[in-house]
Amino acid sequence: MTVSEKLIEQTGVIGEKIEISAFERVDAKYVGSYTHGSKIAVLVGLDNVVTNADDLSKDLAMQVASMGATTLSYKDFESDFVASETEARIAVIEKDNIELARLGKTLKNVPKYISMAQLTDEIMIQAKSAIEAELASEGKPEHIWDKIVPGKLDRFVSDNTTLDKEMCLLDQDFIKDENKNVAEYIATYGDVAVSSFKKVSLG
Repeated sequence: MTVSEKLIEQTGVIGEKIEISAFERVDAKYVGSYTHGSKIAVLVGLDNVVTNADDLSKDLAMQVASMGATTLSYKDFESDFVASETEARIAVIEKDNIELARLGKTLKNVPKYISMAQLTDEIMIQAKSAIEAELASEGKPEHIWDKIVPGKLDRFVSDNTTLDKEMCLLDQDFIKDENKNVAEYIATYGDVAVSSFKKVSLG
């Protein structure tokens, strides 16, 4: 039976005309899927067939359906897009802060950056130096800095990669374990990576 014939058959069953308005295709060594109700469907392609690939691909498809990733990694972003998003997001926060200040409430942090694409080696060195200067001003002894600095650097990265966490699958917090991101979760399955994914939504 062809797809066209199946559509005609189902039209007769439900009494309403059915048409295909869009479809997506994923080419990969392994393709898994997840359907959320009747409104959202996701395909995830893996570059290798590993043990429990079905579980992995389903978890990743659920992640896309739930968190709305639109691309794999921050490395996919164009620099102009990141720059315009940064300007727009800072403008929104600054506007919110005007109202918060009027109400006497705590102001939101205004980030300088929103993506790992902006966090160059130079910026990370500057961030580390600023953290060390802060620890020195607090009177923390230098011999314990190595235990404190990594955590503060992780927080700096987290605070300045909000765009990645919203749009990039690999950089999002994993919905089943927020102590790791999606890339770290995938790594637990061994030699495998996501080659692509597609999401279709109705309504």
